[in-house]
Amino acid sequence: MVRTREISLVEARQKRKEARHLIAQGIDPGETRREQAEAILRKQETFEAVAREWHMRFSPQWGQRHVKKILAWLENDVFPAIGSKPLPEITASDLLAVLRPIEARGATHTAHRVRGVCGQVFGMLGHRQGET
Repeated sequence: MVRTREISLVEARQKRKEARHLIAQGIDPGETRREQAEAILRKQETFEAVAREWHMRFSPQWGQRHVKKILAWLENDVFPAIGSKPLPEITASDLLAVLRPIEARGATHTAHRVRGVCGQVFGMLGHRQGET
């Protein structure tokens, strides 16, 4: 059974008035609601959430040692810096802030690999948006 949110008659009339106003402007109210909901979802998709989904999706194709290494890079180097940020809001300078400390400890090859992993995670978001 689907349960709907009950609203007062006053609220319903106000929503109808707003919808009619949008229609008068040539705007589809349903499409507007969908776009707003999608924007909220995109904001909730943090780098860490998408990266963990990416990791789970591709880890069956990798060896056990590689699975652990990738997850360690993410958990130790990437998530503390940008894990809680929504993917669309991450900038190149944010990513550089992740990579510079890795390079500073002399692990330039690891920094390059971490950059590649981050690129794959960003690609996952683009792929998911293309599916809808």
